[in-house]
Amino acid sequence: MGETRRARPRRRIGGLIVVGVVAVAAVALVLWVVLRDNKTELLSPPVNTTPQMGPEALGVKFDAAVAVTSGPEDDFLAAQATASAACSCPAGEQDPRTFAHDAQTMLPTLKEQERQLEDLIPAAAADIAEHMQVVVDLNRQIQADLAQLQEHGGDEDTTLLAKARLDLLKHLAARTEAIQVVQTDLGTAPQGQTSTPASPDSSTP
Repeated sequence: MGETRRARPRRRIGGLIVVGVVAVAAVALVLWVVLRDNKTELLSPPVNTTPQMGPEALGVKFDAAVAVTSGPEDDFLAAQATASAACSCPAGEQDPRTFAHDAQTMLPTLKEQERQLEDLIPAAAADIAEHMQVVVDLNRQIQADLAQLQEHGGDEDTTLLAKARLDLLKHLAARTEAIQVVQTDLGTAPQGQTSTPASPDSSTP
């Protein structure tokens, strides 16, 4: 009886080993099939198959994307120029909360412009695509500035509000310059773009 009891655990261990070997073999078989069917995708990175556009066609689409933000941005900058002339002070300095509120009207068109440019970048040559990406990055920074203006619009201490205001004006001007770089790349005359905002006074707190 003692010998029979000792034999049973050995049989169990042997059975577990067999099951383990079978499981490993099954997993190996599945992996082999998967790797065999997908070895091309695993070894080669995805390739952009979007057909490139010529400068003329690309220029038309780029200018159309730029023009998306023209109306709200021109209206906003014109209103700020009028307020600035009335107080003889930098745009939004006298009434930063109104500035922060009015600036939010630009947000929907900024998002749409970002989407259009992201769709357009794969169709551009590498150097032009790089310059377009700068425009997209500045667009996103402007959206971040608007978020800061929204967040601090009700602050009693307007220090952070003033900083966001200066950042917004700076990035609007930088994006206008970046747009002109792309249009130079494409050989198109500047059109359908926002007015160049005045550079913010760096001495303004």
